[in-house]
Amino acid sequence: MLENNSLKLENILKKLLIWGSYFIVFIPAIFIPQSYFPYVIQKTILLRIVIELLFGIYLVLVLFNRKYLPKKSFLLWSLIAFFVVMLVTTFTGDSIARSWWGNWERMMGTFNYLHYFVWFLILISVFKTQIAWKRILDFSLVTSIVICLYGIAQMLGLNFVFEAGIDRVKSTIGNASLLSSYLIFHLFISLLYLFKVKDIKYKIFYIISFVLVLINIFLAATRGAQLALFISLIIFIIFSLVLKLWRNNKGIKYMLIGVSILVLLGSSLFALRSNSFIKDNYFLNRLTNYSLEDNTVQTRLLSWQAGYEGFKDNLLLGVGSENFQNVFNEYINPEFYDYTGDEVWFDRSHNTVIDIGVMMGIFGLLSYLSIFIALFYYLINLLKRKLLSDSSFIILSLLFITYFIQNLFVFDSLNSLILFYLLLAFVYSLYIQDNNESLNESKVLARPILTIPLVIISFTWLFFSINLVEVKANNSIFETFRDKGRVDYETMVEHYKQAADVAVNKIDPAHLFSSALDESFYNQNFFASPETKISNFKIAASLMDRALDLDSSNMYLYYIQSKNYSHLFELTGDMEYFDKGLYFAVESKEYAANRIRPYWVIAQMYLLNEQYDLAIENIDIAININEGTAQNYYYKSIIYKAQGNVDGQGEMYKKMMEHNYPFSNNDIFELLNYFDERQDVEQLINVVTILTEIDPTDLNHWNNLVGLYVMDLQYEEALVILKQASKINPGYSYNALQSYKEIEQLIKNQYDEQDQ
Repeated sequence: MLENNSLKLENILKKLLIWGSYFIVFIPAIFIPQSYFPYVIQKTILLRIVIELLFGIYLVLVLFNRKYLPKKSFLLWSLIAFFVVMLVTTFTGDSIARSWWGNWERMMGTFNYLHYFVWFLILISVFKTQIAWKRILDFSLVTSIVICLYGIAQMLGLNFVFEAGIDRVKSTIGNASLLSSYLIFHLFISLLYLFKVKDIKYKIFYIISFVLVLINIFLAATRGAQLALFISLIIFIIFSLVLKLWRNNKGIKYMLIGVSILVLLGSSLFALRSNSFIKDNYFLNRLTNYSLEDNTVQTRLLSWQAGYEGFKDNLLLGVGSENFQNVFNEYINPEFYDYTGDEVWFDRSHNTVIDIGVMMGIFGLLSYLSIFIALFYYLINLLKRKLLSDSSFIILSLLFITYFIQNLFVFDSLNSLILFYLLLAFVYSLYIQDNNESLNESKVLARPILTIPLVIISFTWLFFSINLVEVKANNSIFETFRDKGRVDYETMVEHYKQAADVAVNKIDPAHLFSSALDESFYNQNFFASPETKISNFKIAASLMDRALDLDSSNMYLYYIQSKNYSHLFELTGDMEYFDKGLYFAVESKEYAANRIRPYWVIAQMYLLNEQYDLAIENIDIAININEGTAQNYYYKSIIYKAQGNVDGQGEMYKKMMEHNYPFSNNDIFELLNYFDERQDVEQLINVVTILTEIDPTDLNHWNNLVGLYVMDLQYEEALVILKQASKINPGYSYNALQSYKEIEQLIKNQYDEQDQ
């Protein structure tokens, strides 16, 4: 009787693990709009909760029957080695806290990564038959179909979807590149079973899945994923023809025909990329627009260069998981600003191999590569043992090749990792071929009873002490965005403080709070008394001190702290804050000599203290780092204005226009007044031209621009502007016609005078 009850309980536990794994597979289709980073944070917390619950169940199940322990294998040892190196480098890297928890934007710290490994162990221990694997992979295809349909609804602009009408679909994944990373797996899963099943209903299901996934990859317009897929298809064609795999295999023959058509179509589009039909189509243009001069390509290459330098300098143990930004900041190439302006906060190189090498050193990189070596060893072995057909071998090989190539241009996310570890477990199970469901293996019936309370206590502690408090912190941060919309300064501050109080990750709420105070400081809509602002900045500085204790090599945190003290000095005039602000700004640039922003803060500090020469000296350093950054000239114009250097101020205004400064109305009208007072028609033309770009519907701007060209005797240019204004504002056509006639008369008079 006792044994029968044990068997029933064992089966229940096993079913819970299976159902829980199905739920994990469905998680990519879930997102929470009312959330900070709605596609990432609470989704990841949900994943963690489920895996932690499943792991507790799994531990009890293993104690019931040892057969659920994973068998030793090359792939398992490779994964263990990878995670051991990850753990070691977490505690030897730049920031244990950053490595362990990651950040809210990515949720990819070691703590989160370990959950995927735990789930892998569950999968290889519970899913042991081909039928079981087909069912869960089919369910993943169903999930991908849901995600694809949602993506198409986004593209069509349907009202019931989040972010309707966007240019590139991101569906429930939240990022077009990461969506492609996730969907590429399903292209190959649908092909894998399309050539296996004979039932027409299943064939239709796999065809629908394949087509929908392919459409969404196209609509996501991610060049890295498309390039990876294209390269993999070419590899398939070459191997099929060289090895003549198509001769005795209809599946491979059909694949070869389909793949050849896709490659031919892609090649034709690329060859015709200069055709207006392709150039005018957003998706076709992105699909065929591969150029080393492209901004995205250049930033990737420069980030890879920084990563390579960081890898060499931290060869053995790297800088620790999630600390790539420290290497990027240290080795940032000033050319970056030519492609991105001054906003270049990279926490990834957008190349998984480089990221792992930088963060986990040579041992981490080798262990990561060993996972793929083990995979292909298994696939080749399965093929030799006739446990894998030729077509299945090719499809699975192409799947992992495509995934690896794609990851040379992007990084993993929760969604792609779910599929990666699912398919790792699938290949492992194929290789082990353990279909023995015998219940006669060694059992231990006493220990599970003692273990269950420990499992419950552990899960409860993780749930309430880590996962639930992170949900609360996330909700508080989300509320701050509503507060900003309502221009409710005090409530916004309270919500930031609540998040900082409860969050397990103490770094992110600290810098978010400081950044919010900085953004609202000069915003007149966010009214608060000086005393209130002083109090809040003191709290922000205290929280940032705690964050710096946890992440002491992060120049960005030093930079944010320097701004806290800069504002405190501006509010109080207390030299203690001046000294602290300078200290943190100098520390910030020590970690990133080619970063421009620390020099801006130092210049601001000296400006507030009326040390104008030192302020200019630091802005000049920023200009020497990159002359093309327009904000440098904006800050220098402020210093010249405070100094009373009117000529210098005018020169900076010219530089701002020359380097395409993103003017606001206040900025541009200041320039307008400056050049108007000096009757500088040439510069007034430049300023008013910018005004027509800021607000092309304001006819006064066009009239003024036409008048300035006429004043400068540039009649032909005035006529061009009239045509442009009429095209943008059809209602302006009548007035434009009158002005056109008057200007033509002026031109005629000019020619008459020349003839005389």
